[in-house]
Amino acid sequence: MGWEAIEELSLLTLQEELSALFAKEEQYASHYRSAHDVDVDDDDPTAATTDSELRRTVCQWNYDCVDYFRFDREVVFWSMNYFDRHLAECHAGLRRQQPPPGQPQPAVLSGVVTHLVALSSLYLACKLHGHMEQDAVAADAAGNGAWRPRKSILTLKEFCLMSRNTYCPQMLEEMELSILSSLRWMLHPPTTMDFLVRLVKMLMELLERESGRAGTSASGTSASGTSASCEWHVDKSWSVFEVARYQTELAVYSPELSSPRSGSSPSRVALAAVLNAMDSRIVSSSAKETVVPRTVRDAFLEKVAPRYRDAMDVEPATEPNDAVSAVNQLEIMVQRERSILKSLCSKTIVLPALVVDDSSHE
Repeated sequence: MGWEAIEELSLLTLQEELSALFAKEEQYASHYRSAHDVDVDDDDPTAATTDSELRRTVCQWNYDCVDYFRFDREVVFWSMNYFDRHLAECHAGLRRQQPPPGQPQPAVLSGVVTHLVALSSLYLACKLHGHMEQDAVAADAAGNGAWRPRKSILTLKEFCLMSRNTYCPQMLEEMELSILSSLRWMLHPPTTMDFLVRLVKMLMELLERESGRAGTSASGTSASGTSASCEWHVDKSWSVFEVARYQTELAVYSPELSSPRSGSSPSRVALAAVLNAMDSRIVSSSAKETVVPRTVRDAFLEKVAPRYRDAMDVEPATEPNDAVSAVNQLEIMVQRERSILKSLCSKTIVLPALVVDDSSHE
């Protein structure tokens, strides 16, 4: 999912789509909580460290495979979601079988089994969501390519080759069925990108209004000035999207942001990434101005605050300046996610037209 998805979104249905995504996100979260309510608090620091290191290796391998086969990188989100949820179910099952002290303890999951779970999760994600990144698959009468995502399916045999024939097709199929059973066939959770593209679409509308006001207030606006004003809001939106997308891809590495037990959510990570991107500073400008003007940033937060407040069951503010209170609540809610994302990112991100540095805005 890329910039073209934002351009195709309709402003008329944007609020309804966000409401549906929030409802679906809560459905998946409540299902996990009800299934693992006694296992959310895991105080074993050794296990947490091992899981974190293993998970990062699996995530990197996922990205390597997806990039090699030119799939959309969003596939990694689904793959790691299946991987995390299935392992959580396996660990919960082992805890439920915990025998009394002095009796043999249940065996922990071996590295071989975990590797098979990772491979099967990626296979399942590619089978369901594996669209190649944009490729010209059709042409119009003028000979211009029509850019569309193209479906590409990898066979079980190819995945066995990816494991250097460590596993046979039957082993992958059996593990796939085990994953489907443990996930209760709930295979379409809303992704961070689902929220991100819609948040950027809302931001793009606000930037367009701002550029229109600036163009109207300027005296003697020419045709070239109108064109430049149009390009301004598109450039700003695209810059925010690219910097935020980079952060959401890095977020998949972090169990603190993407693991089901983390307490975070795709909607929060998406908003945190957008806020970080908006607050980034343009190094090439003399005053190191932020990518998005403060007025537009405040208007954006006021617009999304009611949706997030309802989704997170936050009590509405009762002060006279309710809008300001809601915005402050929202910023506090995603402060943790923003800090983690900043720690994952490099200080300077180079875009074709902008050099963005968020190190000076902590």
